[in-house]
Amino acid sequence: MEKMKFFAEQSGKAERCQSCGIPRKQAKSKEMIWREGDTQYYPGGVTDPNYCVLKFTATDGRFYSDFYPRSFVI
Repeated sequence: MEKMKFFAEQSGKAERCQSCGIPRKQAKSKEMIWREGDTQYYPGGVTDPNYCVLKFTATDGRFYSDFYPRSFVI
C-alpha cells in the first residue's frame, strides 16, 4: 500500500493519508476536479497528458497540530 502526502494550503498543515490510488482517465472525472487557474500547472488544460486524477479510499491518516502528530483511522 502506497502512502500519499498532501499539503492543505488553507490550514497550512501537512497531512498524510495511507491509501491505494487508481488513476481515473475519463474526461468526466478530470473535468469535475478541474478549477480555473489550473492551467498554470497544466498548460494543456484538462487534456494535458501530465494531468491525472486519482481515485482512492483512505484507511488512516496523520496530521500535525501545534507540533504534535495526531493519527486517526477512517
